[in-house]
Order: sequence, then structure tokens, then C-alpha cells
Amino acid sequence: MRRSTYFSFLFTFILVFAMNSFAQNAKESSDLRGVNLDYILKHSVVNTQQIPHTPERAELFSNGQIFNVIGTGPNGANGSVASFSAGLTSWGFGWGSANSYSLADDFTSGATWNIDSLVVYGYQTGSTLTSTFTALYVRIWSGNPSSGGTIVWGDLTTNVMASTRWSGAYRYDDATVGTTRPIMVLVGATPGLSLPAGQYWIEFSATGTGSSGPWMPPITITGQTVTGDALQNNAGTWAAVLDGTYAQGIPFILYGNSGPQVGPGPATVPTPANGATGVAITGTQLSWTNPATAASLKLYFSTELSAVQEMLASALVSSSFGTSYTLPNLEYSTKYYWRVVETDPSGTTNGTVWSFKTMRDPATFVEDFESGAGAWTITGTTPYVWTVYTPTYPNTYTLPATSAGGVLGADSDEWGSGAGATSTTATLTTGINLSAFSSAFLEFDSDFHIYSGSQDQGLTDISVDGGATWTNVYSIIGLDDRAVHKSFDITAIAAGKSNVQVRFTFANTGWNWFWVIDNVTLYGTGVIPVELTSFAANSVNGKVVLDWSTATETNNSGFAIERSSDNTSFEQISFVSGNGSSTEKHNYSFTDASAVTGKYFYRLKQVDFDGSVSFSNTVEVEVGVPAEFSISQNYPNPFNPSTTIKFAVPVESNVTISLFNTLGQQVANVVKGNFTAGSHEYNFNASSLSSGIYFYTIEANGVNGKNFTATKKMTLMK
Repeated sequence: MRRSTYFSFLFTFILVFAMNSFAQNAKESSDLRGVNLDYILKHSVVNTQQIPHTPERAELFSNGQIFNVIGTGPNGANGSVASFSAGLTSWGFGWGSANSYSLADDFTSGATWNIDSLVVYGYQTGSTLTSTFTALYVRIWSGNPSSGGTIVWGDLTTNVMASTRWSGAYRYDDATVGTTRPIMVLVGATPGLSLPAGQYWIEFSATGTGSSGPWMPPITITGQTVTGDALQNNAGTWAAVLDGTYAQGIPFILYGNSGPQVGPGPATVPTPANGATGVAITGTQLSWTNPATAASLKLYFSTELSAVQEMLASALVSSSFGTSYTLPNLEYSTKYYWRVVETDPSGTTNGTVWSFKTMRDPATFVEDFESGAGAWTITGTTPYVWTVYTPTYPNTYTLPATSAGGVLGADSDEWGSGAGATSTTATLTTGINLSAFSSAFLEFDSDFHIYSGSQDQGLTDISVDGGATWTNVYSIIGLDDRAVHKSFDITAIAAGKSNVQVRFTFANTGWNWFWVIDNVTLYGTGVIPVELTSFAANSVNGKVVLDWSTATETNNSGFAIERSSDNTSFEQISFVSGNGSSTEKHNYSFTDASAVTGKYFYRLKQVDFDGSVSFSNTVEVEVGVPAEFSISQNYPNPFNPSTTIKFAVPVESNVTISLFNTLGQQVANVVKGNFTAGSHEYNFNASSLSSGIYFYTIEANGVNGKNFTATKKMTLMK
């Protein structure tokens, strides 16, 4: 643990990371009259104050570095390089929520800290450069959590992740350079979090779609073996984070401001309790306790976490001062978020974001195996097949408390040594009709247990075409995944489909252990409000043009346009308003000018006025490679304080874009790094600069030996 505290509002984005004791081892110049370009390029003066990545946040605390190699790692990336030559053996430490792991480290504040966000880092071995992280959970303790500390903020059920992306770095060791562990940035939103002066511990846990991890690198200093005093929690038991015998710290950054809390303080005692499940869909009332001096409040409520976090007008449901609010009818199996914003004469306090999940639709398909496996088609070589076991079970199964009675098991201990390398599949024989639903989900209780280092494999797949094709939603290989309730949003696969099947496959590598499941549930929520008749994507002049049509619309607020590079993780890039309720045909179009070279997948998320959603099918399009180097005029121009700079490279190139003032002094490095062939863009924030005229110059060195330089003028007008 390194102690470095900052109370000035430094507009600098610093990369930092975290870790655990369950470890993973092993040229246009027409605008430049009178400006000496040679002087600019050869005698530039670098302003040491960097342009901020997030200027609205000041760094309060940094717990230590994660990168110890800058710009000389694989493909010119940064590196978090473990000193294996000095005796370390671990790349990272487990902090996966699904495996009941978390990591914690301490920090001390000398004054009141109002923390609005934080940064932590992690990876899942084998991932691409697209983050596989799906959730970040944070708790803050007053005092050591392993010896009498108490939780003062947060929980391990509310997802506070505001964004995640590749950090531009890899985790590897000093013996072998590798790219299988790309490190991701996880940004957590914590508005309303205020801590008086004192010593605290911050605890992190995360989930991801990758089969390995999540893992977190420790504080990393070349040649240094002891870096801190972090703790790891394994299902309630705390232990020191050790790499062998060397104590490790986890890097993280806290952002916000220092000083007395403004406002009356946050609301407390939420009902339903934060993280509650099985909440009724009718007659539910929110209630809370106001702080003593509160004079007014605003209540935000939505299925969209970001809408509540950012306190958007769309999520504001009440401004009446009180202690309760009766909700309208809710949707089955839906997670809702809410917060109370309290105000008194001194100012406003943004309360904690709370959440709850409603009950599932009792009319959905549920298989508890109490009457055997009659609804399932079992394949494999008898007796090495899925079998329904009833108490007393042949082995000690560790399942969630919701599991009881009959279970479906593929138990190689029960099969005996003759099992050898076998495989068995249980397939739901008759598909479930989810054609009337805009969202679809799969849940089941599970105990996947391997023997020693065996590579037993468990797969869960979904089909919507009678078993002709299958889409994998869960894969586990050579790792224990025990006593877990698995839950998957299969909306993109199964919503609106009339024949939804699920299958479970257990591949046994020898005489090993087992996979046991129970309470398999397939269900849908929401009603499809819009009849979509067509949806297409085309690449036009380096941009993607989306066109779609509707035959009818009912309460259609509009379409959120979502994009993915892997057809798995989608992000919203825009929103197109709908036509409410209509029986006429309507045509829509959207142009995505931000897509660079490569293959993309798009889908439409149709949003009803009541918040319910449905998804279109996915369309695929490939954007071609530009024929030559280029850099575009920034837009908007003049600007205040942000503007977008676009450039294109026909081959992989090392690109530097520098910013100069009219004296020829370099005031910022806007872009620096390797870029793949294609079109790229960068959003430049100049809030720390004075109004005036500036020049930005690109220098691109292609792998084909060709170089490109060009300069353009921009005007900052505050």
C-alpha cells in the first residue's frame, strides 16, 4: 500500500489497478500563414500539465502504480510486468463475485472526502481488447474488515460500473511477453458518497462473461516484491493477499473533492431493502428515512442504472417531500434502481443508488426435477449420462439454498472408473414459446466440481430453430463453479421466438467429479409493442447507414441503436425517436460516422413509453480500409470546450497528434499510439486551455514505410 493523497483539483487521468490472494500464477497548410512549422516541429516546448481525461473529477487518492512499462510493451502498448525473476509467481488475484471472492485495501483521509467516482483494473485471461466485465461492486469499511471493521457504504449486489474499456496495457511477466491478459479499466460511479476524516478499507468485486477470472493485478513496481497489505475475502473469510510470502497491495484511484459535505446528508433505511429480490409487481411502495434538516427532495426511479446515476429527467418520478412513494405496476423479473436526492438550505446531497428485482412470472417454465427428467432428451452412452438423483445424493453436492429434492446430475464418481472420456447432453425436448415477450431469461442452480487439475467441461446452449443451431451462454472448463445461481439475459437470442430450447452438456475427461443442476427456469417479460418489418445495414463511404421500417407502433418512445464488434457485448451509440402509436408504415434511418475499419454488428433496442424494451435481430456489416492517409477539420470549430478530431490511415501506423499555440509551443499531446488501418476519431477536451487559435499536427508512420504529416487550425472560444 502506497500512501499518496491529493487535495488539489489536478485534471490528470492516472492509470491504477487492483489484486487478490486467490491468484493466477504462473499536409494542408493554408491556415498557417506566418507560422514557422519547422520551429513548431523541431523546437517544441512541452507544457507539463496534461490535458485531462475527465476534467470534472479531481484525484483525491492513488494507492499505487500498476504500469511499470510505458509504451514498450507488446505492439507498443503499456505493460504491468510481474517480477518473476525477483521471486514473484502470480499474474493476478481473484475477485470474482460469482466465485465469492473480493479484494480490499486501506486508505486514510485527513478531511471529509466527497467521492463521485473511482477507478480499478482487472482482466479475464484470453479476452479480446473489448472488455468482458459486466458489473463492479464496491463496499467501504470503517476499520479493518478482518478485525472488527463495519460497512459504512455500498454492498456487493448493486452494480456501480459506469463504463469499462481496455486500458492500453497487458499483464505479463518479465520472462515471457504476452498479450493474453489485456487489462481493462473499470470506472465506478459513486455520487453522494461522503466520508469524514478517518481510516477506511475499500472492497471490490466484479463479474464478467469470460471463463477465466476475473483477476486483478497487484501494485507493480519493477524488482519490488512487497507492495502493500491488501486482503482477500473468500466466502466471508479474510486473508492477506500474498504472492508466495510477499504481501501485495491493490491499486485504485478515488476522485471527487475535499471539504464539508454539502446538503443534509443522504436518505437511509430503504424499503424494499437494497438488493432485495422477489419483490411483488403490484402494490409495491418505496419508503425511506429523511435526514433531520431535509426540506425538499427528488425521487428518481428507472430500470436504467445510468438514468438514476445521472439523475436524468426521464427518471424523475416525484418532487413531493415525504417518506414514501407508491409505484405503478412493475414488470416481472426486472431490476429497478432508485435514489432520493435530499436538499436543505446548505445544498443538496445525492443519495445512494438502491436496487431491487421483482418476482419472476409464475406462468413461466420451471423444471425442479421432482418428477424426473421426462421433459428432457438425454443423450450419451448409458450409464454415463445425466441422471435425476434424489436425497440421499451419491455425492456431497453444494447447491444454493433454493435447491432441494430432485436434481439433475452428471456424476462420474457414480458412473465409476469405466466412464473414461465421455460426454452427455440433456436437451429440453419441447421448446418454450416466448414470442409474446420483449425480454427473455434463463436461470438455474448449479454445482460444477472438478477433480484436481482435470479439464472437465460444462456448456449451456440456447436454440430457437428446433435444435438446428445453438448459441452458447455459459462455458466452464477446468474450474470449480460451486453453489451458484446462474442467471443469463438471453433477450438478444430468444426474445420474440416461439421455440426456445436449452441444453446442458457435460464433457468428462476421465473418472473425475460432477455437474449438478436444479430449478431450470426459462421465462420472458414485457410485451412486444412494435412490428418491425425490415432492418438493414450498409457500408457507404466509410460510414454505416442503418435503415429500418415498422408496420405498426404502440406506445413507441423510440429506438436505442446498439453496436458490437463481437456480437456479444453491445453498447448504445444513439437514440432515434419513434412515432408513438400508429397503424401506418414508418421508415427510419441512422448513419454511424464513428465506425472505423472492421466488422460490426448492430441491433435496435425498441423502448416503450413505460420503459419496457424489445430487441431486433442483429445485422452485420463490414467497413472498408481507407485508400490514403488523412486528417479532417475538427468539429465543431470554433468549440468550447470539446471537439472531435478524425483521421484515417490505410495501414497500421504509429500516430502522434500534437497541439501547438501561435508561438509554436507544444501545449498538448492529443493522440499518441499505434492504430490499425481504418478511420479513427478522438474527442479532445480543452477546458484547461485559454481561448485562442491553436494548430494540431498529425505525424503518421505506416508499417509500409510511408509517412504522413499535416496541420490544421482550430479555435477555442470560451
